[in-house]
Amino acid sequence: MATLAVVPPQVVNWCEMRLGSHPAGILVEPIHQMSSFYGLRLDDGREVAIKLRPYESGRAKSCVAAQRAVADTGSRVHDR
Repeated sequence: MATLAVVPPQVVNWCEMRLGSHPAGILVEPIHQMSSFYGLRLDDGREVAIKLRPYESGRAKSCVAAQRAVADTGSRVHDR
């Protein structure tokens, strides 16, 4: 099983800034293809899946706009 040393600093920082918790363990071996996937257990006990992909012009803005539109309808977009 992989150790936290394989988790890039930007993923650790994102967890701390956005989720308020630091990765404490690996749940799933990291997968690296067109994007990278990390299944992590945070030090507060939550389990999260993070997908990291290289910057693609305009793609991220489109995804965030779609997520915002769903959230604006009052729909729950996550279970926690």
